[in-house]
Order: sequence, then C-alpha cells, then structure tokens
Amino acid sequence: MKIKFLLTLALCLTLTSIIVSCHHHDEDDSNPPVLLITSPSDNASLPASSHVHITGTVTDESLHEMNIKITNDSNGSVLFNKDLEVHDATNYTINESYTPTNITSVTHVTMFVVVSDHSEHEVRDTVHFVLNP
Repeated sequence: MKIKFLLTLALCLTLTSIIVSCHHHDEDDSNPPVLLITSPSDNASLPASSHVHITGTVTDESLHEMNIKITNDSNGSVLFNKDLEVHDATNYTINESYTPTNITSVTHVTMFVVVSDHSEHEVRDTVHFVLNP
C-alpha cells in the first residue's frame, strides 16, 4: 500500500513538473533580445557608501530569463546576484539597486547581465566600474 502511494506521488510530481515547466518556443523568432544598460555606465567611479542604481531596458518577442551579477574583479567574489522575473514579457524595464558592503579600498567590479528568450537566443553585456570607499 505504501509503495503504491509513493509511486502515485512520484507520478503526480513528474506530471506536474512537465506541465509547469516552460516549453514555449517560437519557430519564427530569429532575433535575440535587445538589451540596453543605461546605468551604471562603463568605467564609472561610484561611492561605495551609496546605492548603485542598475537601469536599462530589454525587449524581445518573448523573454524567458534574466540575471544580473556583480563580481569583485580582484578575487571573483559575487557581490550581487539576482534573477529577474521577465518570463513571457516583451518589454522589461530594469530598475534594480545594489548596496555595496564591506568595501574598504578602491574595488574594481564587473556587472554581468544575461538575458535569454524562448527561442534559446541569449544576449550578454558587461559593465566595468569602480567602487570607492
């Protein structure tokens, strides 16, 4: 009886994951997303004592996923990492804020933005900037 219950539960979970997972694919979509980062600007020098405003726009026929990550150039540590909810959007306005912590010396960082659509097109952009204590 217990085995029958567990098998039924496993089957239900498997079917649920298949139904819920994203399988949207547009055969006519031959273009990658268009990503425009407006801030921070490349090579900006920003005070670590205030918020870093991350702004921009993304457009596509059907967005799937987006991630913003900021890393310390000297040691590779991740200072900020966020997945944004863009699923099925055609336009998305990026308006995020990162508050630096434990910045005690001039710190060179890189922001990576990765966006994908349902047709497996991906666009990446990087912005290098400096945080000053």
